[in-house]
Amino acid sequence: MRFRDIAHLPTRYPKWVLFAIAAITVSLASGLPRLKTVVDVDEDSLPKADQRVKDFLAVKDVFGALKPVTVVLDAGEGRSVFSPQQLTTIRDLSEKLGRQADLVPHDVTSLTEVSDVTFTDGSLDSRDVVGFPLEAGDPAKIYAQMLEHPLWPGRLFDDKKRYTILTANVATDASLDRLYDDLQQLLKAVEAPAEAIATGADVLPVALTRAIDHDMQIFVPLALLFVIVGFFLSFRTAGGVLLPLAVTVLTMVWLLGFMGLVGATLNPVTTVLPPTLIALGSSYGIHFMNRYYRLTMPAGGKGLAYETLRQVARPLVVAGATTALGMATLIVFEIEMVRSFGLLMALGIVFVVVLTLTFIPAVLSLRGSQDVCQHARACDKRPSFLPALLAHLGAACQRRARLVIVLTLLLSALGLVFCFRLEVGVDLVRYFPPEHAQRRANDLVSEKLGGAASATLMLEVDPKIFPHGARNPDFMAKLLLLGERLRRVPGVGHVRSLADVTYHIHRRIQRELAKDEGAAPKRVAPSSSKEIDQLLLLYSMGAGIQAIDDLEDSTRRYAAVSVALVGWDAVAHRRIFAAARRVCDDVFPRGAKLTIGGDAVLLLAFDHYIVKGKLINIALTVLVVFLLCGLVYRSRRYGLLSLVPVAFATVATFGLMSMLGYRLTLATVVIASIGIGVGIDFAVHFLDHFREQLGAGEELGASINATMTGIGPAVVYDASSNVLGFSPLVFSGMVPIQHFGWLISFCMIFSALATLVILPAALHLIGRQRLAFGKARTVASTTTSEVLTHG
Repeated sequence: MRFRDIAHLPTRYPKWVLFAIAAITVSLASGLPRLKTVVDVDEDSLPKADQRVKDFLAVKDVFGALKPVTVVLDAGEGRSVFSPQQLTTIRDLSEKLGRQADLVPHDVTSLTEVSDVTFTDGSLDSRDVVGFPLEAGDPAKIYAQMLEHPLWPGRLFDDKKRYTILTANVATDASLDRLYDDLQQLLKAVEAPAEAIATGADVLPVALTRAIDHDMQIFVPLALLFVIVGFFLSFRTAGGVLLPLAVTVLTMVWLLGFMGLVGATLNPVTTVLPPTLIALGSSYGIHFMNRYYRLTMPAGGKGLAYETLRQVARPLVVAGATTALGMATLIVFEIEMVRSFGLLMALGIVFVVVLTLTFIPAVLSLRGSQDVCQHARACDKRPSFLPALLAHLGAACQRRARLVIVLTLLLSALGLVFCFRLEVGVDLVRYFPPEHAQRRANDLVSEKLGGAASATLMLEVDPKIFPHGARNPDFMAKLLLLGERLRRVPGVGHVRSLADVTYHIHRRIQRELAKDEGAAPKRVAPSSSKEIDQLLLLYSMGAGIQAIDDLEDSTRRYAAVSVALVGWDAVAHRRIFAAARRVCDDVFPRGAKLTIGGDAVLLLAFDHYIVKGKLINIALTVLVVFLLCGLVYRSRRYGLLSLVPVAFATVATFGLMSMLGYRLTLATVVIASIGIGVGIDFAVHFLDHFREQLGAGEELGASINATMTGIGPAVVYDASSNVLGFSPLVFSGMVPIQHFGWLISFCMIFSALATLVILPAALHLIGRQRLAFGKARTVASTTTSEVLTHG
């Protein structure tokens, strides 16, 4: 069966086509209730062969992967967390956290749940630092004692005594959604002016999920409303609004329903699928209706619908194929979320093309003779100034063709300079605006309480050099030195190791012994592994003292240094880890092998694959567009011309992104693919119409002018609809999504301008002889009787 025969089906059997579309829609819509939002940026999203992932898993295998919930308590301006009222509040919160169903029972670290070594009546003991009921003078004594501990100041409380944190580990079988809701309810009971905010590695994804769901509920209807406005301004008819809108809605139902049926989820990347489909899906309907209203045929109904379908089928299929294949090239990313976005978006484009070429002509075919009057009124209502304006623009671009090309090259060069300065950084905390509770909590922990991001430096101890492993006195001394050196690295906050615990207890004992003897402490370090064993046994016997299981393994072959990092800046983390390796090589020239793990390491891996994947993706997309357009038009020259708008728009968008200080993140990494997909649509429709005019025997200038007045308005309508569809994203509650909304809107504008300004100039400079192809052919000359016969 020929393509022409297939294209004839929607107009010959419109009712059957609409029935099939309805059946498919009902079937796929059954998956909508199953669609879920999941935010899980973990090692499963990255290649297992990556060295950073291997290091992360190696550390995880030895020390586990506990992800504590952190509650940040702000006592309020001018108030102290060491006041009796606040200590009572902290105790109550600690007890309630210890009873939460989704947390490890009674495993809470807070100001009121820590113990320390003390001497009572000449005997060594371990007891709670804070005892209830509190007596006069107790807060001052508690604060003085806590200042003596090396691990508590700057971590459990800040230097102004205004902030403190409580931590509790999440149970392995926890329901994170339930935990999140329970924590929000629990912390609401904190009396003002004090405020408590829960955050942490298992709380942050749930908060992001809620934000994504909130955006979906608001911005999808808003994007549809804005697109409706764009349709109305473009066509001023019910058909011009409702038919493209129906295609857009049906496409969303098909794709989101399909995602629900196959178990695909919305995440920080695929969350932009619905508004992207709304914006891009409207493009195909606009081009169909634009061509429909441009035809001047005395017959309506099937004949007019068929002729429109015959003329737009090829450019729509070519545009859809190039866009879908361009999106599918995102599969080169080794980040699962980006790969799934590319494949789903490609499928969505296929749905758009199929529905545009079936649903719209089928409905138009059923409108019958009444369509003639409505069609005529629609032509009268269409803006008349736009074609004239575009004709003047096309003529000006031809007159100043060399100047246009020179300015294009200069702007592209400037954009490339800024592109090379573009920063990359995955920072889930920065998804939230500054006023969001999660952003404030993480910023407070980073600035006041030692750092929010975490990394674990795992040292594999060589027993030949350090007998007794991690508890060897020489190793312990070097471990203490390593911690001291790390604290001096810019960006490193709180550092905790086995040496800090051991030396603290040793100093307390030596100080008490010196008091009894009336002299200064004699020994500044434990002298044997046996003594270290005794010190750590005493430490582990203390009620409520933080366990040391995360600082050494049971075989004592591995020791860990827990490092908290100030902020989530991936660029800073990369520098910190490089400095940590240099410090470790200096302190341990031999006898200890360093492996770095923790959540911060995974974010660095994401950064690496974002850069690598983006470069390969852009190159592959450009190659696919060139080959496909060159194959369809049987001309390398036309293949290269089709790349002009997308190349300029991509460089301009990423250059603007760099100038504005936006980073390449999981949300913004797909901009190039979407921009190329849209830009190639503009170019394909423009070049296809130009070839029609040139093939019909028109002169070069006349062909360009006819294309500007014929297809130019559709490009303007298309770009305007896209901008309107994406514009709600700038009001998102997530900062990278806001950036995505702004940048993709600018990308649409750059693509349209490149199509309507650069292409006319380039075509003029190339000349008719080098643009001619095959034999001249007459286009759109089908008679009314022929159309009616086919209809």
